[in-house]
Amino acid sequence: MVSGNTGKDTDPNSNWDIMIYMFLDKWVRDTNRTKQVSVKYSETDYMVIHVRGHGMLLRHRAPEQADSPSGRVKFNEWARQHDVDAVVFGHFHHFGIFDCDGVFVFRGGSVPGGDDLSESMAKDSDPRQLVWGVNDKRVMTFFYAVDLASD
Repeated sequence: MVSGNTGKDTDPNSNWDIMIYMFLDKWVRDTNRTKQVSVKYSETDYMVIHVRGHGMLLRHRAPEQADSPSGRVKFNEWARQHDVDAVVFGHFHHFGIFDCDGVFVFRGGSVPGGDDLSESMAKDSDPRQLVWGVNDKRVMTFFYAVDLASD
Protein backbone atom coordinates (compact mmCIF):
# COMPACT_ATOMS: atom_id res chain seq x y z
CA MET A 1 0.00 0.00 0.00
CA VAL A 2 1.23 3.49 -0.78
CA SER A 3 0.17 6.91 0.40
CA GLY A 4 -2.33 8.79 -1.68
CA ASN A 5 -3.70 12.25 -2.34
CA THR A 6 -0.74 14.01 -0.83
CA GLY A 7 0.76 17.21 -2.09
CA LYS A 8 3.92 19.12 -1.41
CA ASP A 9 2.05 21.28 1.11
CA THR A 10 0.37 18.34 2.90
CA ASP A 11 1.63 17.26 6.31
CA PRO A 12 2.50 13.54 5.94
CA ASN A 13 1.37 12.99 9.55
CA SER A 14 -2.20 13.78 8.53
CA ASN A 15 -2.40 11.29 5.67
CA TRP A 16 -5.45 9.08 6.22
CA ASP A 17 -4.22 6.38 3.84
CA ILE A 18 -1.13 5.78 5.99
CA MET A 19 -3.20 5.89 9.20
CA ILE A 20 -5.57 3.22 7.85
CA TYR A 21 -2.59 1.03 6.86
CA MET A 22 -1.17 1.42 10.37
CA PHE A 23 -4.51 0.43 11.94
CA LEU A 24 -4.74 -2.59 9.63
CA ASP A 25 -1.17 -3.62 10.47
CA LYS A 26 -1.88 -3.31 14.21
CA TRP A 27 -5.08 -5.35 13.89
CA VAL A 28 -3.24 -8.13 12.01
CA ARG A 29 -0.53 -8.26 14.71
CA ASP A 30 -2.97 -8.01 17.65
CA THR A 31 -5.17 -10.83 16.30
CA ASN A 32 -2.17 -13.07 15.55
CA ARG A 33 -2.95 -13.27 11.84
CA THR A 34 0.62 -12.55 10.69
CA LYS A 35 0.94 -16.01 9.10
CA GLN A 36 -2.17 -15.45 6.93
CA VAL A 37 -1.90 -11.71 6.21
CA SER A 38 1.07 -9.51 5.44
CA VAL A 39 0.68 -5.74 5.67
CA LYS A 40 3.31 -3.68 3.88
CA TYR A 41 3.05 0.02 3.23
CA SER A 42 5.21 2.90 2.17
CA GLU A 43 5.01 6.56 3.03
CA THR A 44 6.30 7.38 -0.46
CA ASP A 45 4.38 7.60 -3.73
CA TYR A 46 5.43 4.12 -4.85
CA MET A 47 6.62 0.73 -3.65
CA VAL A 48 7.76 -2.48 -5.35
CA ILE A 49 6.42 -5.78 -4.07
CA HIS A 50 6.86 -9.36 -5.27
CA VAL A 51 3.96 -11.78 -5.54
CA ARG A 52 4.85 -15.36 -6.50
CA GLY A 53 8.00 -14.15 -8.22
CA HIS A 54 6.37 -11.29 -10.16
CA GLY A 55 7.49 -7.73 -9.50
CA MET A 56 4.66 -5.23 -9.10
CA LEU A 57 5.05 -1.48 -8.82
CA LEU A 58 2.36 0.03 -6.58
CA ARG A 59 1.55 3.69 -7.13
CA HIS A 60 -1.30 5.89 -6.02
CA ARG A 61 -1.47 7.69 -9.33
CA ALA A 62 -0.38 6.90 -12.86
CA PRO A 63 -1.63 7.90 -16.32
CA GLU A 64 -5.31 7.09 -16.63
CA GLN A 65 -4.92 5.85 -20.20
CA ALA A 66 -2.32 3.15 -20.72
CA ASP A 67 -2.69 3.35 -24.52
CA SER A 68 -1.95 7.05 -24.88
CA PRO A 69 1.58 7.84 -26.10
CA SER A 70 2.62 9.36 -22.75
CA GLY A 71 0.94 6.54 -20.79
CA ARG A 72 2.79 3.88 -22.78
CA VAL A 73 6.13 5.61 -22.23
CA LYS A 74 5.58 5.95 -18.47
CA PHE A 75 4.36 2.40 -17.88
CA ASN A 76 7.16 0.91 -19.95
CA GLU A 77 9.81 3.09 -18.32
CA TRP A 78 8.57 2.32 -14.79
CA ALA A 79 8.63 -1.40 -15.62
CA ARG A 80 12.22 -1.04 -16.86
CA GLN A 81 13.42 1.15 -13.97
CA HIS A 82 11.92 -1.06 -11.26
CA ASP A 83 12.27 -4.41 -13.07
CA VAL A 84 8.57 -5.25 -12.65
CA ASP A 85 5.97 -7.15 -14.63
CA ALA A 86 2.99 -5.02 -13.58
CA VAL A 87 1.99 -1.54 -12.43
CA VAL A 88 -0.88 -1.25 -9.95
CA PHE A 89 -2.52 2.10 -9.20
CA GLY A 90 -5.75 3.78 -8.20
CA HIS A 91 -6.86 7.39 -7.77
CA PHE A 92 -9.28 7.58 -10.73
CA HIS A 93 -12.31 5.96 -9.06
CA HIS A 94 -13.00 3.35 -11.73
CA PHE A 95 -11.26 0.05 -12.39
CA GLY A 96 -9.43 -1.07 -15.49
CA ILE A 97 -7.00 -3.70 -16.77
CA PHE A 98 -4.59 -3.04 -19.61
CA ASP A 99 -1.76 -4.76 -21.46
CA CYS A 100 0.84 -2.11 -22.22
CA ASP A 101 3.45 -3.78 -24.45
CA GLY A 102 3.56 -6.82 -22.17
CA VAL A 103 3.41 -4.84 -18.93
CA PHE A 104 0.19 -5.56 -17.06
CA VAL A 105 -1.50 -2.41 -15.76
CA PHE A 106 -4.14 -2.75 -13.04
CA ARG A 107 -6.20 0.30 -12.06
CA GLY A 108 -8.18 -0.30 -8.88
CA GLY A 109 -11.74 0.86 -8.47
CA SER A 110 -13.51 3.08 -6.00
CA VAL A 111 -14.44 2.02 -2.49
CA PRO A 112 -17.00 4.81 -1.94
CA GLY A 113 -18.29 4.96 -5.52
CA GLY A 114 -19.29 8.39 -6.75
CA ASP A 115 -18.07 11.27 -4.58
CA ASP A 116 -16.74 14.82 -4.98
CA LEU A 117 -13.44 13.66 -6.45
CA SER A 118 -15.05 11.35 -8.99
CA GLU A 119 -17.50 14.11 -9.97
CA SER A 120 -14.60 16.53 -10.53
CA MET A 121 -13.10 13.96 -12.94
CA ALA A 122 -16.52 13.40 -14.60
CA LYS A 123 -16.48 9.76 -13.45
CA ASP A 124 -19.56 8.05 -12.12
CA SER A 125 -18.61 4.60 -10.93
CA ASP A 126 -20.36 2.19 -8.58
CA PRO A 127 -18.37 1.20 -5.50
CA ARG A 128 -16.16 -1.57 -6.89
CA GLN A 129 -12.64 -2.78 -6.31
CA LEU A 130 -10.56 -4.96 -8.60
CA VAL A 131 -9.07 -8.27 -7.42
CA TRP A 132 -7.08 -10.75 -9.46
CA GLY A 133 -5.24 -14.03 -9.07
CA VAL A 134 -1.52 -14.57 -9.54
CA ASN A 135 0.38 -17.83 -9.92
CA ASP A 136 4.05 -18.68 -10.42
CA LYS A 137 3.79 -18.43 -14.22
CA ARG A 138 1.27 -15.63 -14.78
CA VAL A 139 0.81 -12.11 -13.44
CA MET A 140 -2.95 -12.53 -13.85
CA THR A 141 -4.88 -15.81 -13.89
CA PHE A 142 -8.33 -14.27 -13.33
CA PHE A 143 -9.87 -10.94 -12.38
CA TYR A 144 -13.07 -9.89 -10.72
CA ALA A 145 -14.62 -6.50 -10.04
CA VAL A 146 -15.96 -6.85 -6.49
CA ASP A 147 -19.23 -4.94 -5.98
CA LEU A 148 -18.99 -3.10 -2.64
CA ALA A 149 -22.50 -1.63 -2.67
CA SER A 150 -24.37 -2.11 0.59
CA ASP A 151 -27.84 -2.50 -0.96
